[in-house]
Amino acid sequence: MPNKRVASKRPRHDDVPTGDLHFTQPQHQARYINLKTKPFGITRTIEWGDLETIGLADKVLSLISHNGWDKVFAIEEVAYREITLEVLSTIEVVRPHGVTFRALGVTRTMSDLQFGLYLGLYDKEFINLSSSRELPIDFPAWMTHTRFWNLISGFRPNESKKASRLLKPEHRYIQGLFSRGIAGRNDSTVEITRADLLMLYSTTERYPINLGRLCADLLVRQGTYARLGAIFAGPYVTRLVRGMGLIARIAGMQVVGGTTPLGLATLCAMGLVDQRGDGYILIRHSVTGERVVDPPSQSEPEPREDASVELRLQ
Repeated sequence: MPNKRVASKRPRHDDVPTGDLHFTQPQHQARYINLKTKPFGITRTIEWGDLETIGLADKVLSLISHNGWDKVFAIEEVAYREITLEVLSTIEVVRPHGVTFRALGVTRTMSDLQFGLYLGLYDKEFINLSSSRELPIDFPAWMTHTRFWNLISGFRPNESKKASRLLKPEHRYIQGLFSRGIAGRNDSTVEITRADLLMLYSTTERYPINLGRLCADLLVRQGTYARLGAIFAGPYVTRLVRGMGLIARIAGMQVVGGTTPLGLATLCAMGLVDQRGDGYILIRHSVTGERVVDPPSQSEPEPREDASVELRLQ
């Protein structure tokens, strides 16, 4: 089991400092003008100790320990304002299998598998395999996202897709981790998206997908979605730059965010657990939507501030 880490207190969002970048493409400049007003959020990561407390550690580990998902959820980096805004302002997915973006003033084009390589999701041996170039980017032909939603929620497809309607708590946990991580939403509506469902299908059915392409698509969304409340892509951009061997060139930039565990306070707010005395009760949901509780845990962990973050300069 991965080691537990102790986080230090930091504010939930960091203030946006001054300083401007300039782009030759009007659409990139427009993106930047929108993005530079946004605060940087704190990206959530796995807190294995809390998962052990509520009895979900083994189930979550089983779901993510294949096809590279453990590496997606293990990315823990600080965020740097200038390089994050530069990449998000310019990143594009080039059909069918390319990604392009500007970093440190240079436009860089690569395959989506190389993008995944730089993020640390794949190794060189894997991306050189012919089979890796055939990784799907969507559901298989026999499974639609609506049908899969029906299977894992037990609700009719015309009903709203809320995370609270996922039947299994381990599915709710990794969806919460995904939406508060690479998907960059962290919204209060907790609506299940197509990307959420593809992630859940991949993890539950051990269905390999092109994670480089998925991550590129999600970063494009963070760069282009006008209603974005805060920027959560910073740690992934830092990992990308690190993988490209450029980390030393951004060391002087301003740190504006990082990662913090998805702790028990947030799990309570999600309705996944309830605190009863010194223990925690895992909440499940029946097909009819009724809450079903598990027995209280025996552990008595100290309460943690979920808005904390450990900024690790490597």
